[in-house]
Amino acid sequence: MAFQIKKAVILAAGSGTRFLPYSRLVSKEFFPLGDRPMIEYIVEEVFLSGIEEIIFVLNPDKQQLVNYISYFQNDETAIEKLKSKNNKKLLEDYCRLKRILKKITISYVYQEIPRGDGDAVLKARSLLKKDEPIAVLFCDDIIYSKKEPGLKQLINVFQKKKKPVFGLSRVRREKISSYGIVKGEKVGNKIYLIKGVVEKPKLTDAPSNLAIIGKYILTSKVLDYLQRIDEKQGDEIRIAGALKNMIKDKNKVFGCEFDGIWLECGTKEDWLRSNFFITEKMLKHET
Repeated sequence: MAFQIKKAVILAAGSGTRFLPYSRLVSKEFFPLGDRPMIEYIVEEVFLSGIEEIIFVLNPDKQQLVNYISYFQNDETAIEKLKSKNNKKLLEDYCRLKRILKKITISYVYQEIPRGDGDAVLKARSLLKKDEPIAVLFCDDIIYSKKEPGLKQLINVFQKKKKPVFGLSRVRREKISSYGIVKGEKVGNKIYLIKGVVEKPKLTDAPSNLAIIGKYILTSKVLDYLQRIDEKQGDEIRIAGALKNMIKDKNKVFGCEFDGIWLECGTKEDWLRSNFFITEKMLKHET
């Protein structure tokens, strides 16, 4: 099995129900975080982590992302327009993303029926080589780190352990019941051998306060487990379900507690908090 992570699957097929009615007009991945849309943070993260190819999983009714990427790839007049506005920051931001997209191969697959994040990952399998490990990222989970990007931290663990890895972050007691919480054995600096996953437990039943974040390194074996769930014709195919089945079968799965701050954007309230955090950082930097 090859152990180099060169492809990232970015899941962007969700309908953004928690953001209605705004998400009827603007896809959630384009909601601003500071002065940039959320999706730009994810694209930059994968690029800085050494990824060479991005596979976006989209809803066929949502073409905003395709149009947005195409604009940066093909429009050659925008730079001159921005120069004429004499806005150095705006020009720098535009050119940064344009440079990244020139260096990364972009492709798209479509999830026509929302059957879970695991089903979305399986949609990309035809574009993968045999036994190829991949990064998987959600658009609304962003790690603010002054050191390494969140994804690079997962890749570092994967290079050592050669097993599936997912991101972890500690959550407040009152939020434990909103997440998948892990039971783990600490085996290194912020690295855990996962013994079990409890979905949205009561506080009294929670094995820890370490919550799963939407960033993963998945091996072909994980995709095989997802395929088995699909063959059983379950209503939803979840990455967490496949990982729990792997753990039950005595396969090793690891978690990495991120060095950085988790900017969650899955609900309006969390998105607002993350927006305030980033905006405050921007304004302090400017002054």
